[in-house]
Amino acid sequence: MSKSQWVLEAKGAGGEAVPPSVLAEWQRYQKSSRAARRLHSLIEAASLVVTATIPALAVFAPDARLVAAVGSLAVLVNGLRALGGFKENWTSRTRARYAIEREIALFAVHHGRYGEPGAAVALVEAVEQICATEREGWAALRLAYGGVPQKPKGS
Repeated sequence: MSKSQWVLEAKGAGGEAVPPSVLAEWQRYQKSSRAARRLHSLIEAASLVVTATIPALAVFAPDARLVAAVGSLAVLVNGLRALGGFKENWTSRTRARYAIEREIALFAVHHGRYGEPGAAVALVEAVEQICATEREGWAALRLAYGGVPQKPKGS
């Protein structure tokens, strides 16, 4: 059984399954978190490799233009790193995914409002609030960068 299988099998107080909209949001955050983590790792690795290459080229390159080109590439990669916000996206989406999983866990053990009739509705409301908060944070981050917020992929 996968680590996430419990989310798909969780049942509410009356044996009701996790609503499809909740599962869809959870899966979306799971997927987008993983993608942002991969992009973050790729950009970080590229930045390290390109930046570490510059001193070696400065010593061994027969032509200073090669050092300058790799230096320019380092600036470009680090600019992508700053503007892409991949680390911020990764952490924000992972936080949202964990919050959704927490609500599903509370739903599965019939805790508090999830032990009463209408638990599925309460779960949907809680998850929608989590998603709205994450999207507001995403928009605020983009505005802080001075950009115009665009709708995130998958939303």
